[in-house]
Formats: sequence, structure tokens, C-alpha cells
Amino acid sequence: MGEIKTNKIEYVDVVSKPVGITYEKVQVLGIYCWQYEKNEKRAAFFLPRLSFNTNTDYLKKLYPSISTDKDLKGKGIFTSLWKIEKFYNKVSILHPEEVLYNDFATLSAFKAWVETDPNLNEKKQKNEEEFLQVYALTDEARFAKYKCTEVQNSAATAYYSLKEILESEDMLESRA
Repeated sequence: MGEIKTNKIEYVDVVSKPVGITYEKVQVLGIYCWQYEKNEKRAAFFLPRLSFNTNTDYLKKLYPSISTDKDLKGKGIFTSLWKIEKFYNKVSILHPEEVLYNDFATLSAFKAWVETDPNLNEKKQKNEEEFLQVYALTDEARFAKYKCTEVQNSAATAYYSLKEILESEDMLESRA
């Protein structure tokens, strides 16, 4: 896999995270946020992973043949690859401008992300601190045919080489 290790920061080509019900926010806001993780690897591309079970209707509209394909129940589905323009490591839900002061578009998108997430918005209203990591995304490349995970019910972050993604016909082996 395309990994480089320097100063305890690991770099990989592609990171995949389960996006679940936040996929619409990824599409609309052009960012992806998740709970702060100390040892997050840096990546050049983001591969959002949708649950077939919870996104079946959307996926059938995007790929009409998906309902006739192999058993996808419980698998993660990939529909596109995004370029990660910027990675913000530790953004406060209470004071995001402390990190995002030079990136007004991401700051606005981040505030919208927090406001539309019931759990985060409640914490913000109660003045409870929480830190998120943020990908500012650009250049979505939609796959002509979806790709899926090899295993079912994987909620873990997975890492791939760009070559692996581009050469894969339809199934990707999970890699943590």
C-alpha cells in the first residue's frame, strides 16, 4: 500500500470511513467531520462508505442494477472518490474559528454540520466541549459502477492505495 511514515505521522493514498446518514451532508457541504482520533493517518483522497442497508433507496436510484447484483446486505458501498483539499486535526464545536479562521467556506460548512447534528448541537447548546476532525473536500469523481467492501458490517476506518481503488472492478478488501 502507498504509505509513508515520517515523524510519527502516517500518510496513505486513500482513507475510507463509514458515512451513514451524514452522506447527504458530505454532498451538500463538501466536508466530512468525525470524532477526534489522536492517531489519524493523513490521506490524499477520501472514499466515503455508505451502508447498503440504510442507503438502499438512494443507491438504487444511482445504480438501478444494484438490486439485481450479488447479496450486498450489510456491506459498505463506494460511489465516489473525493480529493482531500485540507485536513483539520482538532476543531472545537464551541470555537471552530480558532482553527478555521483562514478558511471561511470550511468554517461555514462546519457550523452547518454541527447545527444539523442533533447530538453535536445539543452539546454546543449546553456549552460542552467536543473536538472533531475535518476533511475539506473537492473534486468528487463518481464511479460508473459502484464498488463494495468484501466484509459485512465494517465500521472501522480503512486505508487503500489509489491504484487499488482505480483497478478494482467492484470489491475492495477491508484494510485497517
